[in-house]
Amino acid sequence: MSLPPLHQTLADLVAIESISGNEDAIADYVCGRLERAGVRFERDELHNVTAFLGPEKGKSLCLSGHMDTVPAASGWEQDPWKPTVADGVMTGLGVSDMKSGLALMLDVVDWELSRPVILAFSTNEEGGVEGQVDGVVNFLEGHRPDSALILEPTAVGEHIYISPGCQGNVAVRYTLEGRAAHSSRPERGDNALYKAAHLVAEVERLAAGLKPAPLHSGMEALPVMAVTMLSGGVRHNIIPDRADVTVNRRVSPTEDMDEVVAGLKELGPGSTAEYRGPYLLPADDPFYRTVMAASDKVLGYADPFFFRGWVDSSLFADAGIPAVTFGPGTQGVGHGPGESCILANLDRCRDVLKELLS
Repeated sequence: MSLPPLHQTLADLVAIESISGNEDAIADYVCGRLERAGVRFERDELHNVTAFLGPEKGKSLCLSGHMDTVPAASGWEQDPWKPTVADGVMTGLGVSDMKSGLALMLDVVDWELSRPVILAFSTNEEGGVEGQVDGVVNFLEGHRPDSALILEPTAVGEHIYISPGCQGNVAVRYTLEGRAAHSSRPERGDNALYKAAHLVAEVERLAAGLKPAPLHSGMEALPVMAVTMLSGGVRHNIIPDRADVTVNRRVSPTEDMDEVVAGLKELGPGSTAEYRGPYLLPADDPFYRTVMAASDKVLGYADPFFFRGWVDSSLFADAGIPAVTFGPGTQGVGHGPGESCILANLDRCRDVLKELLS
């Protein structure tokens, strides 16, 4: 099947396996496209790629997207790296999260631009490489754009939303210590799994008490809390002397991040495994209003949406850079089998982006 150039770029990207820690091949593809277009770019040892477009002077806009994906989940009915198209929908691993955004970034390479544009192709956003930071952190160590547009998925059906913020993400790992004994004499031991069970029950109780938090423009945050990992025991006939529990907490911008972390650490002996703060641009932020105006002019609507998950806009915010998330991928389909993207949304986002850069 012959595809339009933008859609073919997306198919090319999906066909490249780029699980976190294995982004070298997709970085090769990106750099090849940039070289052929005669674009100045940088590539670091972790395969983060930064390209510089348009004039040197003026307020710069960063278009940001991560090249990595999660591993293929079970349940795929096709090869995840062989994209298919049916009824205007492309299916394949990473097609929404977020190679559709990457395809748009590469499309901009061929545009006539009246302002400086920086393309930030980053690695390890999905966090699959232990000890390695999100590639946006590396980017921000050397670059300070005036604003940033993150092309993560914000579409629901054929309606594309604009997100001025996201919830924070905290993960705490607890280690519960006990004492081993023969399972025929449990009274001689101290069962660490029982301690873990009490912790799990307390997390469930606390999670039930979390309530939605109203935000500006009719948006709503939804703080949540869940046990996401649990392990313990070495054999069926040994009372376990250790159990490990991981708890994930999503934090509203109306909450105090330090207080949330302190409350989590009161639950037991633990260490913070993940700490990413929440973020929300004010309703009158000039860059946010500019993106909203471009959407309204092109699509006939401009509807805000608040991410329940965490996205890279928070890292830009920490650096004092206003950031908005707006992308062609479909919300809620990433990380699972049958991930898909409505190709018309790719075209719609391109039209809005052209208006924004005009």
